Amino acid sequence: MSVLHFIIGESEADQRIDSALAAVAGITRSQARRWIDADRVRVNDRCCRASQLVRSGDALEVTPPELAKSELEPEAIGLEILYEDEYLIVIDKPA
Repeated sequence: MSVLHFIIGESEADQRIDSALAAVAGITRSQARRWIDADRVRVNDRCCRASQLVRSGDALEVTPPELAKSELEPEAIGLEILYEDEYLIVIDKPA
């Protein structure tokens, strides 16, 4: 299980932990809240609440959950390209 470490900077200071974690980890605030509620986040080596405010220099230690393996497999389907340029592609696919 990997552990992520973040140091709160001036731009995240005085924010709620869930908002600050979302900003530094690149996740949604609701995902950050779930990790906090599951005791996967510690601030300065202490347990925390999502509503707690962080200060500049605070150390966040995060243990994200393991990703579940997907059993989805790609399916080969016929696609017809109607138009394509550097920025856009138009595809006709079977319904």
